[in-house]
Amino acid sequence: MREYLSVCGVASLAIASLTFDCSMSDTKAESIESDLSLSSDAQLRTDILNEVQWLKVDEAVDQGLAWIARQQDRDGSFHSNRRSGQPGITALCLMAFLSRGHQPGAGAYGQQLERAVDYVLSCQREDGLLCHDPPAPVWQMRRASHTSSYNHAIAGVMLGEIYGMTGDGENRRLASSIEKALVWSRKLQTNKKIREIDEGGVRYLHHN
Repeated sequence: MREYLSVCGVASLAIASLTFDCSMSDTKAESIESDLSLSSDAQLRTDILNEVQWLKVDEAVDQGLAWIARQQDRDGSFHSNRRSGQPGITALCLMAFLSRGHQPGAGAYGQQLERAVDYVLSCQREDGLLCHDPPAPVWQMRRASHTSSYNHAIAGVMLGEIYGMTGDGENRRLASSIEKALVWSRKLQTNKKIREIDEGGVRYLHHN
């Protein structure tokens, strides 16, 4: 079943995103109630699903996360049959846990998530690219020169999420990685594109 981890990671992320925390500050709640005439956060939840359905969603998400946790490899990554899919797959799995409220260093999955973050950071190359395998000098299907843009973007989003959830000590380490990643992203974006319509966008590493 491990070959389906990437699909499970995406699905768990999507489902877990539904279990957003509806609690908010009084000021923000008052603003929303004023603008949208909402009666309460509880009413908002039940407008989407009833309480029994929410419990089923929570149970399904928790079971999915438990399964993903069992697929973690010794190096901290979440398993993929293709290393060219890393660290994107690991980052997607991490975001599924974050969406459910789990954090690195805390709770039932704290140590596992810390190891996963360490793995993602270890994949960053000297030029800032977040990609496990070194890209070839030419575009190759399903190899790093093909998948690097995906890996970099997904891992970058995850690091940004973690940055907003951790303390100063961890943030300093993450900030350095994120800054390098942004430099690489900007370089890829400003590369001359083959098609004028793609100018300003991001394409494959050697397929602009």
